[in-house]
Amino acid sequence: MKRIDSLASTFCLLTFCACTGAVAGGAAPGGSAGASSSGGGSVGTGPTTGSAGSAATGMMPPPTTAACAASVDPGPAVVRRVTRLEYNNTVSDLLGTPTTIANQFPTEEVAFGFNNNAAALTVSPELAEQYLDSAETLAKAAVTTNLTKIATCDPTVMAADACAAQFISAFGQRAYRRPLTPADTTLLTGVFNAGKATDFATGVRFVIETVLQSPQFLYRVEFGSTPTASTPTVPVADGSSPNPSQIVPLDNWEMASRLSYLGQHARRPAVCCRGSRQAVGSRGHSGAGAAHVG
Repeated sequence: MKRIDSLASTFCLLTFCACTGAVAGGAAPGGSAGASSSGGGSVGTGPTTGSAGSAATGMMPPPTTAACAASVDPGPAVVRRVTRLEYNNTVSDLLGTPTTIANQFPTEEVAFGFNNNAAALTVSPELAEQYLDSAETLAKAAVTTNLTKIATCDPTVMAADACAAQFISAFGQRAYRRPLTPADTTLLTGVFNAGKATDFATGVRFVIETVLQSPQFLYRVEFGSTPTASTPTVPVADGSSPNPSQIVPLDNWEMASRLSYLGQHARRPAVCCRGSRQAVGSRGHSGAGAAHVG
C-alpha cells in the first residue's frame, strides 16, 4: 500500500531535512554560508571548507538524502472531503460565478482545533441530499447564464459530439484536479449523450450535475507516484501500512492541488493545475498498489 506524505515531510524538506538547495543569501549545497559582518552588513556567500559545526560556519551541514529518508515518517494517505469553504471556492471557479451555496451544508466538526480533519469529514444522509440538490441548482444556473464560457466551443460551428468531448476533457480535468482517465471519459460521455437527446445544453447540465456529486470532485485523494525497487524505505510500527514502507513523491497534479487547498485560503483551487508543475517529495508505501487511507 502507498502512504503519502503530510505537511510534516514538506516542513522537514524545507527546514531540518533540507537535503538539497540553500537558504537565500547562503551557500549552495557544495559550500557554506559566510560570516555576517557587524553594523548591518550583508551576509557573505564565499564557500569554505570548514568541518561540520566549525567556527567558520557556525552551522551543521545539511543531512544527506538517505538521512532524510530514514528520519521522515509522514504517515498514511487520507481521503479528505472538501469543506464548505473549499466547495464554494472550487465551484465558483469551475462555473465562473461566485457562490456561497455550501454555507447551507452542515457545519464541519472541529477536531483538534481544525475543521478540515479528514477523519471528522464524514458524509451524512443530509449532506448527501444537499450535494444532490446543490449540483442540480448550480448546473441549471450555469447552462442558463454561462453556457458559452463553460463549454468553450459552439456546437453549431463544430460537431456537437466533438464540442462535448472538448468540454468533458477540459471541465473534468479542472473539477477532478487531474487529467481524466478513460473510464472517467466514458462515464461522462454517456451522461452527456443521455441529455443530448433533449439538446446540447441539457447534456452539459447532466455532466455538471454528475461531476459535482462525484467522489473525484468531493474528495482529494493522493496516490503518489509509483514506487520502485530503489525507493527509500522507513519503518512503520503502527500497523497502518506494510513494514517497512517506501517513500514516494506526490505526483505533479496532487502537489498542485495540495498547495491550492493549503489552509483553505486558496481562492482559486479549481484552476490550480494549469501550466507547468513540479513534483515535491512525499512518502508512499508500496504493496497492494492502493493508497492506505485512514
